[in-house]
Amino acid sequence: MKKILLVVIAIVVILGGALFLYAKRFTPEQRLQAAFVNLVKAVNGHLQAKVDIKTDPATSATLSEFKIDTDGNFQKGNGGQLDLDSSVVVEGSMTGASVIGKGAVRLVGGKLFYKLDEIPVALADITSIRGKWLPGTTNINLLPDAARANMVVLFQKPQLFTSIKQIGKEKVGTTNTTHFQTIFSASGYASFVEEFSKLSGNATPVSKADLENGVKALNNVPFDVWLDSGNKLRKVAVSYINPQNKANVSIELLLTNFVGKDKIAEPAQSEQITPAPATPVASVAPIVSPVATPATK
Repeated sequence: MKKILLVVIAIVVILGGALFLYAKRFTPEQRLQAAFVNLVKAVNGHLQAKVDIKTDPATSATLSEFKIDTDGNFQKGNGGQLDLDSSVVVEGSMTGASVIGKGAVRLVGGKLFYKLDEIPVALADITSIRGKWLPGTTNINLLPDAARANMVVLFQKPQLFTSIKQIGKEKVGTTNTTHFQTIFSASGYASFVEEFSKLSGNATPVSKADLENGVKALNNVPFDVWLDSGNKLRKVAVSYINPQNKANVSIELLLTNFVGKDKIAEPAQSEQITPAPATPVASVAPIVSPVATPATK
């Protein structure tokens, strides 16, 4: 029994030492590259996303604050593309009052489904469709195998980041992580533009020039990222100010694990409905795409 115990202890020590050396041999840049590659390659997981846009009170914006919260699973579908199943909460504040919308989206094999559980009565009457899944009008082939392969190559390029600063050790939920702050390089952004141009294809009327302008919005904006000991991305956060309307924009992505809970499937036919077009009662001013400068923390 004593010999068996000694063997077990020896194995644990050897494995622990090997893991320590494995982690040490990565530079901060290599760790970030590995984390993004691991994310692109992930076959399933749980993702929460938060977007918060606060406008300058001096502007004439209809909404003083606009929030989007999502919480759900993603997984690689049978066709190689990404499938999603997520709840969505949208909240806006204007002239001292708050409006809220709740629902969900599901993407299966390129087919989009969505449902509305709650929206302001002033926008539309959803009594006949509340809680039912509605089919989308277009297919969305999100991150198919070819796009994933291209993204992996992109993230493996050297000098993708102009600067990397290690902030310290922190917990994300119950997971121990290392907190880094980084800025993507101009060449890295150019590569992203090229890749997203391919993803847009002919179905989306977005020119490369428009994409380049959108990407330039993030020049010199620091990203905060949190990596676990296995170089998996656990959290991403970025904040910036839109100089056009002085809106303060913050985005946070939280990856609590990489194990999807359930198989994502199309909603049952009994849960679906094809509605007549809803008659809107009011409209909301569109959100202007930001051209950003780093937010002051």
